[in-house]
Amino acid sequence: MAEETARKRAEPKVLESKTFKDGAIYLYRRADYKKPIWFIRIKVPGAKGYVWRSSRSTDEFEAYRIAEELYNQSLVKVLSGGKLTSKRISDGLLA
Repeated sequence: MAEETARKRAEPKVLESKTFKDGAIYLYRRADYKKPIWFIRIKVPGAKGYVWRSSRSTDEFEAYRIAEELYNQSLVKVLSGGKLTSKRISDGLLA
């Protein structure tokens, strides 16, 4: 019953989107914002999941610069043995 009453999250409507580096960097603007800023989704090879951030910019080139910098920082972090996400409490207790 709980599944029947649970509401599904509305999918954000994308106004415009672009991909770079074979899909590793995905920039998009949401249509439900008054001032459509660019959002960033990054997939780093060797890491689980995605990194999601707001560029806080309406300029596409500025958003791409921020996304590329975030991608490079995340890639270095993963290649040096780190995780993209913070530790979960269970991982911290086991360490």
